[in-house]
Amino acid sequence: THIRNLKSIDVNNFDDRGPSVVFASPGMLQSGVSRQLFDRWATDPKNGVLIAGYAVEHTLAKEIMSQPKEVVTMEGRRQPLNALVDYVSFSAHVDFVQNRDFITSVNPRNIILVHGAKEEMGRLKGALIMNYA
Repeated sequence: THIRNLKSIDVNNFDDRGPSVVFASPGMLQSGVSRQLFDRWATDPKNGVLIAGYAVEHTLAKEIMSQPKEVVTMEGRRQPLNALVDYVSFSAHVDFVQNRDFITSVNPRNIILVHGAKEEMGRLKGALIMNYA
């Protein structure tokens, strides 16, 4: 497993020749890294987009949930949407039981904790190790 935390990314020079999983903001896909990568990867059926959480009306994230055949890039160019689009109900503000249920349903090989108070994250890490290691 190779995991890198990228503080910033130059999308034009990002090496995506191999498999990549990117968590990028903003989640509504209106601008920024998430939109730049979406525009770059949307035409390839080997790619996928996971909308994690609520998608606001009149945003690209909400639009692609209905799986249109085409999307408009940030530059205004029409292109086919061949990437898989899926949605998962997810909130960063959940308790342990909700986290456990989500982890059980997804059954990931790896779990990466990225946000939270140090003591709470330590307790969560310990509980996850007890339940899943």
